[in-house]
Amino acid sequence: MRKNRARIKDGLLVFMLSILVTACASVPKQETKIFVQNVSEIEKGVDPLLLELSVAERKQAIIKLQSDAAINPSGASDFDPVDAYYFASIGEGPNTTKIRLAFGVIQSYAALLTALVDGSSVAEWKAQVQSIASNVAALARFSQFSAVATALDPFINQLLVAHSNAEARRLALEGRKPMLILLDELKSASDQIFQTLVFQDQPGVSARTRAERKADMDAARTKVANYVVLVDRLETNFNQMVVAYSRPSNPVSLAAVAEASGNLAADAKAARAAFASLNHQ
Repeated sequence: MRKNRARIKDGLLVFMLSILVTACASVPKQETKIFVQNVSEIEKGVDPLLLELSVAERKQAIIKLQSDAAINPSGASDFDPVDAYYFASIGEGPNTTKIRLAFGVIQSYAALLTALVDGSSVAEWKAQVQSIASNVAALARFSQFSAVATALDPFINQLLVAHSNAEARRLALEGRKPMLILLDELKSASDQIFQTLVFQDQPGVSARTRAERKADMDAARTKVANYVVLVDRLETNFNQMVVAYSRPSNPVSLAAVAEASGNLAADAKAARAAFASLNHQ
């Protein structure tokens, strides 16, 4: 009888340990941290483009407003608060702001995943959820991102009422579809970015020669193309991280994420170098 009890006790111990090991293995810490690093690399890679976009956006808006004032001089002495971000010496233009906010949602999501796999307290990871909610609320003001903001609302609300890290990790993956839509919208913004950058290269807008306009447009096309490729790389890495969650402890998944991470970091660095080179031609 005692031997049987000992065997049962030993069996239960092995069973509980196996559950514990499985639970620990199901948290893809390394893959998640690689994804977080990649989000940071992407933001560094696109930052020079967004700085240039903000300057170009303001110039484009001011030229249009000055043109409107020439047609209707009576409005030249008015000040419309809606136009404040075009004339201000602080902040950025509205279109640049919305792209930064979209990247901010991705950054907050990455920070949430880190908190969840690091075993942070409920209060700590819920603070990251609040950060996502804040960025999404600001992003919802822009028509291009209003649909994805609406899609993210249920995901955020469910996380806010989650009671454990395990439940939150499961719910976090439900944000996959709207996050992929968000990444697609960032790529779709590329044409608007390009058109804004080359606005002054249109005939009649500036005194640039045809050769200067062509060179500027070619450079802008390369900058925006690099932006799209970087967002594509991030989307690929995001999908790999999701696979790592669904197939824990899979060495193939980790190897794929690690390889993609190295390529992405190199691409982001190359994009920054190309941007600097194109601006000094």
